[in-house]
Amino acid sequence: MRYQPRRVFWALLALVAVLSPGSLWAQGNFVYTNDDRRPEFGNTVSGFSVAPDGRLTPVPGSPFPTGGIGSGGGFYSSNRLTIVGNFLFASNASTNDVSVFTIDPITGALTPVAGSPFPTGGEGIAGISVSATPDGRFLMAANNTGIAHSITVFSIAADGALTPIAGSPFPTQSRPVGMKVTPNGKFLAVAEPWAEPEVQGMEMFSIAAPDGALTSLGEFAPTGFPSGVDVDCSTSFLYGGEASKSTTVDAYNIALDGSLTPLAGSPFMPGVGSNSNVVLLSPDDKTLFVSNQESNTITVFRVASSGSLSLLSGSPFSMNHPAYGPSGMATSQDGTLLYVASFSGVVSVFSVATDGNLTEVAGSPFYPGQSHSLISLTAYPPKSCMLTVGIEIRPPARSPVPVNPQAKGKIPVAILSTLTFNAVTQVNTKSLRFGHSGNEASLAFCGGGGEDVNDDGLLDLVCHFSTPQTKFVAGDTTAFLKGKTVTGGKIQGSEGIRTVPK
Repeated sequence: MRYQPRRVFWALLALVAVLSPGSLWAQGNFVYTNDDRRPEFGNTVSGFSVAPDGRLTPVPGSPFPTGGIGSGGGFYSSNRLTIVGNFLFASNASTNDVSVFTIDPITGALTPVAGSPFPTGGEGIAGISVSATPDGRFLMAANNTGIAHSITVFSIAADGALTPIAGSPFPTQSRPVGMKVTPNGKFLAVAEPWAEPEVQGMEMFSIAAPDGALTSLGEFAPTGFPSGVDVDCSTSFLYGGEASKSTTVDAYNIALDGSLTPLAGSPFMPGVGSNSNVVLLSPDDKTLFVSNQESNTITVFRVASSGSLSLLSGSPFSMNHPAYGPSGMATSQDGTLLYVASFSGVVSVFSVATDGNLTEVAGSPFYPGQSHSLISLTAYPPKSCMLTVGIEIRPPARSPVPVNPQAKGKIPVAILSTLTFNAVTQVNTKSLRFGHSGNEASLAFCGGGGEDVNDDGLLDLVCHFSTPQTKFVAGDTTAFLKGKTVTGGKIQGSEGIRTVPK
């Protein structure tokens, strides 16, 4: 039996709807910009509701005052707001603080949390980039002004309030601009483009699991001025966009200890576009979008399983007037829409084809209702790093697989390997859960050597789960598996079943 993505999608959707009645079906899709308004104005966040065809409409009440003041500039720091759960974090460069809002998932309206904005304790007049750990426990904020350049680390309370952790802020080797917490939550990648006097490159930090403290792992210098940063969901590859005359992307392999090794062919310089400040991976990590500020285009690369990049035919893609100077970028959670903020103060929206080709939607670009440059934006709901794996309940049986919830034995389940995923070596077996919802601690044991259960020439991981502990009940139609990879990435899979009497 083979894994069926469409069936699994709807089954998972139904499960979430049961766990959170009413919240999923009514949830909207929204785009937010950090307006980063100049010191003579109070800073704001503009919110847009996204129609199914990609058109943007201002959220009622938008723009929302942050309580701080922006810088109106800061060319390099493009990720000045981020979303974790239903919290939105927006930086204010002139007042050196971070505002926190709760997001109404139905209307998109923003409400400041008590005590917002929260001081960073540093200086970020050139723009404060922010990035949060995937578990929502810590927020990082870059302080890039003057000699005392650093990263402030906040703990995030249940209500969204921020408190600097002990030892914060943590020094960086040079002035930090774009940055990204890796999806496994273990590392922070920071682009540092300014040589002071000789340090210039991508600095990696380890993130202590108990308290969020940062430890520098050293500097790995690319060929030019790194600005934007993104990391794939498996925490295997890092991409850095350079603020240079020709589109330039540095690509690295990330080792288990967080160290970086340049990929073969890096830096990738396709000879099209210029000043590639921002890089963005699609939700499936198969496409890389690069903004070209000076040429007013978007370059699109296809991402190979090895992490290497190849220019998409027809790339780069131009933007409709009056959009100029593409900067911050984000995609819809399903990857079908690309949102682009620009220096001309508008937001462009592109539909994304399955092969990565871009087509600007009707009516684009869209105005936030006030005149200012836009450097950064984000989308709600945000990208979710979850690797979907194929599973087979053993031994093979007709579809759907018969399962007896009253049985006392064990259910063998194969996690299938692919050309880009080795289940035997990449799955953290102790993390596996399987059963009625995928949260059941039913694991008995896993085979050590692996076996090719589906005759594709690849060794698969076979694990056995205690039937009583799977919590299956009569009428169940889907079995769910959840777990993590050895690097901390999340995995999920499912198989259609039918319950049978004893």
